[in-house]
Amino acid sequence: MSQTGGAVQYRKLRAPQQHAGVLLEPGLDLLPKTIATNQHRLSKFQHIEITGTPFLELQTQARQHLLCEAKKYTFAYRESFDVPSDTNPSTPLILSGHQPALFHPGVWFKNFVIDRMAKLAGGTAINLIIDNDTISAPSITVPVDVESVNGLPSQLSQSTVAYDQATAQIPWQMRQVVDDAKFESFGERVREQLSSKVQDPLIETLWPLVTEAVKSHGNIGRAFAQARHTLEAQANLQTLEIPLGQLVDSSSAFHHFFLHIASQIETFQEIYNSAIREYRSVHKIRSSSHPVPELEQSGNQYELPFWVWSTERPQRQRLFVEQTTTGLKLSDNHSWSAIISKDRDQFQKQFLELVEKGISIRPRALMTTMFARMFISDLFVHGIGGAKYDQLTDSIIERFFGFSAPQFATATASVYLPLMKQRMDAGKIASLKRQLRDLRFNPDRSLTMDGLSLDEQEIILQIISDKQHWIKAEVAGNRLSERHRAIEQANHALQAYVQSTRDKLLGKLDKVQFETRIDRIAFSREYSFSLFPIQTLPILLLDLASNRP
Repeated sequence: MSQTGGAVQYRKLRAPQQHAGVLLEPGLDLLPKTIATNQHRLSKFQHIEITGTPFLELQTQARQHLLCEAKKYTFAYRESFDVPSDTNPSTPLILSGHQPALFHPGVWFKNFVIDRMAKLAGGTAINLIIDNDTISAPSITVPVDVESVNGLPSQLSQSTVAYDQATAQIPWQMRQVVDDAKFESFGERVREQLSSKVQDPLIETLWPLVTEAVKSHGNIGRAFAQARHTLEAQANLQTLEIPLGQLVDSSSAFHHFFLHIASQIETFQEIYNSAIREYRSVHKIRSSSHPVPELEQSGNQYELPFWVWSTERPQRQRLFVEQTTTGLKLSDNHSWSAIISKDRDQFQKQFLELVEKGISIRPRALMTTMFARMFISDLFVHGIGGAKYDQLTDSIIERFFGFSAPQFATATASVYLPLMKQRMDAGKIASLKRQLRDLRFNPDRSLTMDGLSLDEQEIILQIISDKQHWIKAEVAGNRLSERHRAIEQANHALQAYVQSTRDKLLGKLDKVQFETRIDRIAFSREYSFSLFPIQTLPILLLDLASNRP
């Protein structure tokens, strides 16, 4: 996002369409400049205080806490390595984050990118496991071989393979395995369904790691992340990881950040909502939920950009705050509420007490990256989705805190399964539809007299002559509809003589549309990284992150 003359301009971001295509903005050649710019921008925040504490003091605490917790978490399940920040606390922290799903390679690419960036910058790469997002469906889509569909030769179809029973949508942090047998057999069932064109899929190596990890804690998302991170270790990626929930529960800087927003919610909500409205106006968006919903206000209650849930009621709820004579009243407007103090020290104690009671307060998307970019990173790397919505965060930071937000990077890659060697020509359907349309409105252009009797030829020539007469004739305004009807009648009368041509075109169109469906299945960039060949995908992502051809 940039501002020119007061007008906000949002960058347009699109995933590359070609195989092994990469989007990386800014590029690795600009990494030193980008980090230096961010450090300079963040230094200006020294003039502000968060709940009475100097920003830079909280930032230092937040970074130290992040490193400590991330090392403790990571080295509990994978072999330790030297962390540059241990010997030099001022080394850059390069962060990214995503929910712990079996995501597509374009998402996985970010982890390879932050590893490469950290090594180039002499810093530390950390991936935030965004475990406050919910599981929409416990399954993945798998391309499968099919012999025939509706009598037409086919190569591919799709199947949905579940790794657990569907339940009410709850955060990844709370999602335990429900059906042990289904979970245990997932890898085998995927391999049975997966097209034979894919050899040695990652799932064969990944799933034993997942089932081993889940035995110690039962959490699906954490098992996914630990297994995937173990594969990254085998590719020599030296990144730390930490679940977002574990980080914010124990981070005093986050507690101060939350209290700072809650204490000024009227001002913050106005800035937050105005930025959303501006984004919708620029992009001509009518949906009230895109890119994120506006925060609501009812009487003295103001919605906060945070989630809340409890161990007993793990469904996410919106969080509201109300000013009272004794402090701030937090509520989910359902079954839970608590009074918190505006005093920072007292509030931090109360926050930890809520954690002990099983209450989880979590930042929503914009607040997650606001905290990450301001407090705990020198550079945050987004995918395309995050980069689009975080342009909103740029605007909110600048308007609320009064200083330009640190830049973020955007990274994704398009990698396709080895299902088909070549895409079909995307213009074929459009060309055939144009030809069919031309048969309707200009049948005389496609007529052939071969095989027609002399009487039929004479009739056709007369119809064409009448049509041309009306096309060329200059008619008064009150006769325009008469000319239109005459030309339409002529076209209709000629349809019987181009029917065989139409049938051939319709047959070609059916075939091409069928091939397009197969093409769409084969060249989807959304397939889980676990379906890709283990011998090629990690190496490819390493090369792409290193800018090697």
